[in-house]
Amino acid sequence: MSTEPAPASYQTARIIHAALFAGQAIFLFIVIFLIKDTLGFELESGNNMIVMICYGMAVPLLFIAPFIEKNMHQGKNDSEITPTQRQTGQIIKYALWEGPCLFSIVVMLVTKSLITLPIALLVLALFILNAPKPEQYNNS
Repeated sequence: MSTEPAPASYQTARIIHAALFAGQAIFLFIVIFLIKDTLGFELESGNNMIVMICYGMAVPLLFIAPFIEKNMHQGKNDSEITPTQRQTGQIIKYALWEGPCLFSIVVMLVTKSLITLPIALLVLALFILNAPKPEQYNNS
């Protein structure tokens, strides 16, 4: 393992990643606490459209975000990507994932149903699995 310090862009990406993850997780727990009396996957009539919009927005963004990050570095080897470019790509990916997560949490709050909980949990899992790694930044 290398003993050289991680670049500042890695430290910044790590802080942004942690802040985005923590914000979403805390908001999710607050909403679940607020609707704990009505926990369930049932929907009142009239709420189907907002749930369909939530899933319709979430699914494409969850799949498109990694491709947008890769497309930013198109034609470059890993060693040719600067730490700042890598950081920018990761922040864009995280932002595209954060939108569906926050929207699904708001839908949970509005509908008082856990029907969109899988979106929030999936995004939080993606955040954990795609945390910035020092070796991604020490390559360059």
